Amino acid sequence: MRPGVFHPASIVTGASGGAALGRVKRWVVRRLYDHLARTYGMPEWTTMNYGYAPLPGDAPLAVPVPEDTAERHRLMLYARVAASGRHGGTLRGLDVLEVGSGRGGGAAFVVSVLAPRRLTGLD
Repeated sequence: MRPGVFHPASIVTGASGGAALGRVKRWVVRRLYDHLARTYGMPEWTTMNYGYAPLPGDAPLAVPVPEDTAERHRLMLYARVAASGRHGGTLRGLDVLEVGSGRGGGAAFVVSVLAPRRLTGLD
C-alpha cells in the first residue's frame, strides 16, 4: 500500500497503526464475533452481513428472495452477488468457495437456490 493512501483493510490489518495495533484489532473483532455468535443463538440468525436493498432503477435480482423469508435482506446480498455475472443466476456444475461463511446461512441459501456442484465454506 502506498504511504498516505487509506484502504479499508488497514483498519483490521493494522496498516494504519502498526503491527501491534493490528493484532489488538483482530483480537477484538474475533472476540466480538464469538460473543455475538454465543449471545444470539437464535436458529433464524444464520447470516452475519449487513444485507442488500435495491435502489430505484436497479436490475431485479436473478434469484428473488420472498418477502416473508427470515433474514431476507441479508440473503438478498447473496442473491445479488452470487447470481450476478456470466452464469445467469445459477452456479450449477461449478465449485464455489465462500470465504467468511460465518454461521453458514448464506452458503445454505446458495446451495439450495443456485445449485453449485460443490460449496466449501471457510471462516
